[in-house]
Amino acid sequence: MPKYQYTLSSQSGIRTEGTLFAPNLEAAQNKLKRKNKFIISISEVKKRHVWFWQMPSLSFQDKMMFVKHLGTMIGVGIPIAEALEIIMNQADKANNKRMYKNILEMVRSGQSLGKSLEEYSHIFSEVFINMISTGEKSGQLEETLKYLDIQLEKEYDLRKKVVSAFIYPAVILGITLLIAIGIVIFIMPRIIKIFDRFEVTLPAITRGLISFSTFIIEKPLYTIAIILAIIAFFVTIFRVK
Repeated sequence: MPKYQYTLSSQSGIRTEGTLFAPNLEAAQNKLKRKNKFIISISEVKKRHVWFWQMPSLSFQDKMMFVKHLGTMIGVGIPIAEALEIIMNQADKANNKRMYKNILEMVRSGQSLGKSLEEYSHIFSEVFINMISTGEKSGQLEETLKYLDIQLEKEYDLRKKVVSAFIYPAVILGITLLIAIGIVIFIMPRIIKIFDRFEVTLPAITRGLISFSTFIIEKPLYTIAIILAIIAFFVTIFRVK
C-alpha cells in the first residue's frame, strides 16, 4: 500500500508532520480531513530499492515469540498498535525493527494487522496472514493467536525431531564426500601415472574417474563455479513454494 508524507496546520498555525498509508491520494486526503486541520502538503513517498542484506528475516523461533508476545499483550488489554511498538523496541536486528515500524505505521493509519502483514508475505505464510485476518474480522484475534502459538510450537518440535534424525546421516555423508574428494585429488593422479605405463583399455567407470580427477586438478576455477551453481540451484528449488 502506498505511503504518504503530510504536513498539517492547526487554526493557530501550529504545524505537524507525519506519514500514513492509504490506497490512493484521495483516500489519504480524506483521512487527513478528519483531523480538522489544514492540509499544507501531501505527497507519496517513493519506495526505495531494498538490497538483499537490508531485507528483514525472522527465524522460526522469532515468529513463535512474535505470536506469543502479541497474543499475551492483546489478552491483557493492550491495543494492537501499542503491542507492536513494544515488539518493535525489543527487536535486535535493525532490519526487523524497520519492518515492525512499517507494520505499526500501517496499523496506525487504519489498516488491519492482517493486511499490514501482507507487505511481508515472504516472511509470514499465506495461512498465517489469513488466520490473523479471520481472527480480526471475527473479533477473536486473541484466540487465533493462541491457536497459532500452539501450532507453531508443534511444528517447531517436529522440525527438531527431523533435524535430529538427519544429523547422523548428514555426518556420514559429509565424511564420505570428503574421502571421495581426497581420493580424486590426491590418490587418482598417482594411479593415473601407473595406468599410463600400460597399454590396456580401462573400464568405462575407471576412465570416467580419471577424466573427472583430471578436470578438477587442471581446472579448479571451473570446478568451484560448477559447485556454486549446483548449490544455488538447490537453494532456489527449496525456496519455491
